[in-house]
Amino acid sequence: MSALSGSRPAAPRRADLLVLALAALLLIWRILIQVHSPTHQQADAVWYLSQTYALLRGDWLTSLFGHSAFQPYLLPYLYGVVSLPFFAVFGASQHSLALWNALLLMIIALLTLRLCDRFGIRALSQRAVLVAAFLTSPTLYGPRPEVLNVALMLVMLNLVCGAHSVGARRAVTLGVLAAAAGLIQPVGGVFSLCLMGVASMARRWSWRTFALLLLSAALTVALLYGPVILVDPALWLEQFFFTFRDGDGRGQIDLLLVVKYALYTPFPYLLYGLMLLSRARASRSARAALGEIGMMAVLIAALLPFSRSYYYPYLLVFVVWRLADSGGAVPRRRQNAAVLGLLILMPLFSHYYPTAQHLENPAYGGQARRVIDAARAVVEEEQDGLIWVEAQIGMVAIQHPQARLYFSYIARLNGAPIRLGEDDVMLFTTRSAAEDALLNLAHTRDEIVITEVIAGSERGLFIFEPFRFERGQPLGLWMLRLNLER
Repeated sequence: MSALSGSRPAAPRRADLLVLALAALLLIWRILIQVHSPTHQQADAVWYLSQTYALLRGDWLTSLFGHSAFQPYLLPYLYGVVSLPFFAVFGASQHSLALWNALLLMIIALLTLRLCDRFGIRALSQRAVLVAAFLTSPTLYGPRPEVLNVALMLVMLNLVCGAHSVGARRAVTLGVLAAAAGLIQPVGGVFSLCLMGVASMARRWSWRTFALLLLSAALTVALLYGPVILVDPALWLEQFFFTFRDGDGRGQIDLLLVVKYALYTPFPYLLYGLMLLSRARASRSARAALGEIGMMAVLIAALLPFSRSYYYPYLLVFVVWRLADSGGAVPRRRQNAAVLGLLILMPLFSHYYPTAQHLENPAYGGQARRVIDAARAVVEEEQDGLIWVEAQIGMVAIQHPQARLYFSYIARLNGAPIRLGEDDVMLFTTRSAAEDALLNLAHTRDEIVITEVIAGSERGLFIFEPFRFERGQPLGLWMLRLNLER
């Protein structure tokens, strides 16, 4: 292990400016993709902002837009609190969602550079690759709460790897931060504690220090979240543990999810593998490499039971930490060429792929903007009934108190099909989604009329899935409501 290095000189300011310029280029590139095609976003990002806009309206125990089945709403609340000031200032739109994502990723870039300083990593090439490891991860463009939690974990690692050893005060602080990660997104809290457990072994803390961290985390959760649980303990238990257990594969151990994630973010893990080989060769023993593999295995095991690939970006925090601690993964004489190659290849799925999608289908972006404008017009016109929207156009409606997010398993979550009122409308961006929604309605087909507001595009985007390509559905806008003339 490297020595504690908080006293080492930081990288030259010019080097950091170049790295931040690279970060800005990558972030602006993604924002331009979002502006060009505003329906091109991660669906869960809108779902998680439901509570943000509930809080903006002063609704503390409801989150009707995305969680209409949860009355009262008792799930962890901190993401809504943290994101609230930003969206209170910048409002609700696809563009503000992209800016929120860019802000979090720029914070991650700055924290990564600070971590490099902790380990005396001064080379521009190394600092650039470690920052790019996060900014070229497709799953960090969303933004789900994992992006905020990655930033929080980097704060924790900067505290762990500082010039001073982790004493009682710092252990308490780390426990509070781990609890905060859990109140932003529970899997993040679990991973944070596991990450600190791995760090405690790697940096040889006393068992008392780690026990104090765990106690601090438990007390923080009890104080900040206990009152919410006590509103209705039985209902909280149902929402927190059992609501999502049926029908979507949660709780099943699936190693293919690790493979799927690695396929979309291969280069940081390739570099980590090179680091392991370098350590094994330098020590003429596999012991050091086995220790690293053991730490990685612990963290993967912590994520496996949650059965979702979008949690695996947390592993990047560990990988970047270990690469920073190693001081580099390739011989210095080859480092600049290797890093230049990596920086060219790393945006493959995060930037080149979505750009190629729209270059292959140049009319798609204009169609997406027409769909957004038409959906906004419908939302502004409808004042009386509920407005159900898909996540792709959710940001145009999320501020509306009558707006509700539609998703494929809404009837199962509600415990009953949706029954539309005379003034209710549902908006869909594909004809097939509108037709499929009938399965979640308490109405027969002849009771429903589907109106084409914007005709479907000539073709959908070309989509890459592991080992195959397929064409997405044509994009348009379809409105579904009760057939009042029947």
